Amino acid sequence: MSVLGEQLAHVLQELRLPSAERFARLNMQVESGAAFVAGALARLTVQLDTEIEAGDHALTLLRVLELQRDTEQLPLIFFGSGAHRLAR
Repeated sequence: MSVLGEQLAHVLQELRLPSAERFARLNMQVESGAAFVAGALARLTVQLDTEIEAGDHALTLLRVLELQRDTEQLPLIFFGSGAHRLAR
């Protein structure tokens, strides 16, 4: 799982594409068989823990196995159909 920082806001446009095209133009890096967005603020290696049916959705709980983080970047928050920055 990749957590995007504010300098990767342009990646959100790519993630809005149809699923077949979504990752075609993204710069990805592979570590231990997992794919991450290159330059991401944080990279989490996870495994499925529990999946709970919730009406017409599924709530998925993931167990974090490893976390790598860049403390110099601020996270990008997606809310209300747009990207927002957090204040320091």
